Amino acid sequence: MKTLKKILKKLREPKTLINYVLTYLSDLWFLKIINLLEQNNLYIKLFRYPKVLSFNKLYYYLRKNTFDQTLFMGKHILKFPTELWSYQEIIFEKKPDVIIETGVFLGGSTYYFAKLCQLFGNGRIIAVDAILDHADPDLKNFPNVTLIEGDTSKAETLEKIMSLILPHESVMVILDSDHSPNHVYQEMKLFSSLVTEGQYLIVEDGIIENVYPFLINQGPLQAIRKFLKENSDFIPDYFRNRFLLTHNPLGYLLRVGKNHQPEITFKTQEDIFRPFCLWLPNQNFPENIAWRKYLNQNKANDIRDGK
Repeated sequence: MKTLKKILKKLREPKTLINYVLTYLSDLWFLKIINLLEQNNLYIKLFRYPKVLSFNKLYYYLRKNTFDQTLFMGKHILKFPTELWSYQEIIFEKKPDVIIETGVFLGGSTYYFAKLCQLFGNGRIIAVDAILDHADPDLKNFPNVTLIEGDTSKAETLEKIMSLILPHESVMVILDSDHSPNHVYQEMKLFSSLVTEGQYLIVEDGIIENVYPFLINQGPLQAIRKFLKENSDFIPDYFRNRFLLTHNPLGYLLRVGKNHQPEITFKTQEDIFRPFCLWLPNQNFPENIAWRKYLNQNKANDIRDGK
């Protein structure tokens, strides 16, 4: 009886009770059923994708409070914070020698890319726009930034850019200028030829077709789909959309070839919406998390070094 009273008293403590309930819930049948259901893409499209799309719309509609107020080192940078995080991952991983950015406007993203390249010790930016009147004057003082004024859908602008790139340099391209499908498609056709195998062609702002109903098939997504049907050298890398909040659905296109056949983490867009997982207090670490191999790394090094 005394033992039972002790157990009941212990369970009345909020922290203990919460941990007990959460640990129990993790093994409930409903989680296993969900894991089974989510293997079907129809389930993903009906129950997960709409929630993510709704939040993307909300974040975009609240832009005056969200990405219109996103600053990097005091500079306005009109991108989602999740996108900025993805960019630093890509630039660190791929270390392109040249990043071509079309669409400068205020120059916040140009400033961001230039700073990342300086931080990582490699890379320079060639930024192009039809009008550079609004660009931050500080960009002119960056040793690794070249500004070009010109129409990015014209061959003469491309030729001017090509004259600044050395044969051995690896190139990544980011398209963020006029978002009409015809313009984006022309840009993709022109600039895709500059993208080095293993680097990215990134097409921004596909989100506008999702947030503005009257722009369905009138934005970058239409151009991306058309381009992918005609070009087998580029594949969508859905891994870069895994944070779910994104300006660039279907926008991270990786150039592949005989010298670069990457192992794809997510083969379809639906893959970024699964698996559903509850990892709760008092449970063992999941086996398939990327950072698990680093657990106890210092202890392992000490043993190896005989300490």
